Amino acid sequence: MARFYELETNRPIYFDREYQITYCPEDVPKHYGFIRESRLDEIEAEYERLLAEGPTPAPTSPPSGEEVAAIIDAMDERGAWVEEGVPDAWDREPETGVIESSTFIDNVAALCAFISTGR
Repeated sequence: MARFYELETNRPIYFDREYQITYCPEDVPKHYGFIRESRLDEIEAEYERLLAEGPTPAPTSPPSGEEVAAIIDAMDERGAWVEEGVPDAWDREPETGVIESSTFIDNVAALCAFISTGR
């Protein structure tokens, strides 16, 4: 699968080694991941599994003040929750770490739950 598709035509588009837009996948830089393996079968299977399970129940209680403090303390100087890891298109771990969507979602949900208690 191409990383980018042209609007209206849905035609795959790429960038060549000079970063000019092209429709030809043969001359793309290898370090950026302009072409990806399709995971559509896996994604559809996960969707069907989640659909069959139904909605995830909301947490029964908001986090404590200590848990909220730990979430906030875990942020870096930019205000991001950064973890060790290797992005899909990379072959090494970046020195700055990675930002995982699931961690962001969990932390924001916990902070919202805490705020909603009015404490």
